[in-house]
Amino acid sequence: MYSNPKIAKYIEEGANGNYGAVNFKFAFTEDLNSISWLGNIECEKCVDDQIELACQEEEIKSFCYPNVYHSNPEFNKSFFSRGACPNLFREPSETSVVKAKQVAPLILVNTLGQMIDKEGNNTKVYYDALKRYLNDDGKIKDCGDNQKCKDYIPIMEKVAWNSDKEVLLKTAVNNTQEANPYYYGNEDNSTSVEFGSI
Repeated sequence: MYSNPKIAKYIEEGANGNYGAVNFKFAFTEDLNSISWLGNIECEKCVDDQIELACQEEEIKSFCYPNVYHSNPEFNKSFFSRGACPNLFREPSETSVVKAKQVAPLILVNTLGQMIDKEGNNTKVYYDALKRYLNDDGKIKDCGDNQKCKDYIPIMEKVAWNSDKEVLLKTAVNNTQEANPYYYGNEDNSTSVEFGSI
């Protein structure tokens, strides 16, 4: 999404009409504390809950998901910034490497909640209207013969940002706010795209 100038100007520069992120879910291999007041994201530690799909893999300890603040320009700017990210790893006792992966698709919306497609165009369709047809994994349900549900399938294909890449994140050092680069391992399916620092 950063390579599309039609999208990037709204997620990086804090321009009027900021885009927010909804629907996504990220899974982590460490316990994370929620600090949602710093951005439009909340984190929870995994518990024994069969409904929470993000926690079904043994190594996953936490998951993060959007809170209700997608219409807040400052929170959106923090979420999408390539120079820094919300401090999900709160007060780490030591430097550690954490695996992260996306387990539900991310959807961009404008401040009204209308979905933005991957080309940067406003679909004029509200995310709240789509949400009733989504599973717990953020993907479209089996619609059966429900035509309204079927109508959202092509829309979902246009707006859903998915990635099966895993990244390794290096946490902050000595509980300081100094910039520390993300760390990338050499695992077969880990990514080497530079995101910035925590």
